Amino acid sequence: MHFVHYGPAGHQLTEKHQTILERNCQLSGGSWLVTDDRSAVRDADFIYTDVWYGLYENEMPKEERVQVFHDYQVNRELMALGAIGCKFLHCLPATRGEDVTDEVADSASSLCWEQAGNRLTAMRGLLVYFTRCRPEHTELEIAAARDTLERFLQDRIYC
Repeated sequence: MHFVHYGPAGHQLTEKHQTILERNCQLSGGSWLVTDDRSAVRDADFIYTDVWYGLYENEMPKEERVQVFHDYQVNRELMALGAIGCKFLHCLPATRGEDVTDEVADSASSLCWEQAGNRLTAMRGLLVYFTRCRPEHTELEIAAARDTLERFLQDRIYC
């Protein structure tokens, strides 16, 4: 696949992340680009964003964050640059009107609600796994718990 990190200069993937991207692409045959050029999302199959406050909350005031990231909001215009059938992803919670518009988050193109449901299922599965794999259990009990977890997760994978 071709991965594009579109974001404002100074708030993009670090050199360390880019080294990891390069290594992964060499193994998979993929490619990557880190840019602040909006046209780089043209023909994207998926557009994925996150909230603007998480990583930068302690680094800059809200007004400054909104000013820096405003042009990177996922809205109808950005989605229109994507390929026909482009899907929207967000790990939630979203800050509506900042990182994404209601129009996109609530659209038929949005998979963020299914994505959040998958995360909940994964957390539940980990809870089952860790509560059943205490040191006082036998190897057979631990193997049975792992098998239960794998079946549980496999039955709940959403496509």
